[in-house]
Amino acid sequence: MKKMLIRLVAALVLTLPVYIGLGHLGPLDRWFESGAAWDAFDPGEIVGVTDQASIVIHTMFVVSFIIACIVIGFASALVRTWSWRRLGNR
Repeated sequence: MKKMLIRLVAALVLTLPVYIGLGHLGPLDRWFESGAAWDAFDPGEIVGVTDQASIVIHTMFVVSFIIACIVIGFASALVRTWSWRRLGNR
């Protein structure tokens, strides 16, 4: 339980840098500049959604959190493998 909580906190801390990194990606930037992204995130007739910007921001934060969780998962697997090999070589 403690390890899972540490991984969750690490993923939350890593979410903002990943979000900023996603915002600076060239293809994603061009997609937004062309207007196609705004059309893809058009809320239509969804009640309670005021504009497309809030949908885009929330979607990018969710995607950033998922990417951060994947990165933390890979990092913890690498640390586990490295420590296991190190202990096995003694």
